Amino acid sequence: MNTATQDKGDLIARHICKISNLGICGRLFGGQLLFWLDSAGAMFARELCRSRTVVTLKFGDTLFHKPVHENEEIKIYGKLTKLGNTSITIFVSAYKFNPETTEEILVCSTDMVFVNVGDDELKRPINEDARLAMTDMLNA
Repeated sequence: MNTATQDKGDLIARHICKISNLGICGRLFGGQLLFWLDSAGAMFARELCRSRTVVTLKFGDTLFHKPVHENEEIKIYGKLTKLGNTSITIFVSAYKFNPETTEEILVCSTDMVFVNVGDDELKRPINEDARLAMTDMLNA
């Protein structure tokens, strides 16, 4: 993994922008991109928390930097930035990827907070093994 990718965090999802993802202006609909970010972020949070059930508490300021067009590939990265007792914050960013040049251009970025919950849908502390692994990750 190169240094630029390490700064972005882990690759957590990939998508191709299809016609059905476009809005009326012929660009990727922002709501679709938010859906992809939320889904990818939640799956990453589940893995980090070692939990079946996490819920999205909030998106931070979400910046749409560049448009995405049909047939462009999107790579979504996640990076743990904060560890709480029952929640984690992940910086999530989406990049257009050109497979011919391997160039990546920032499209959208935001901080997302996910809460670990039990089957009763009440928040619960993050498992100790997961907490130790995430503490190591933050200190690396």
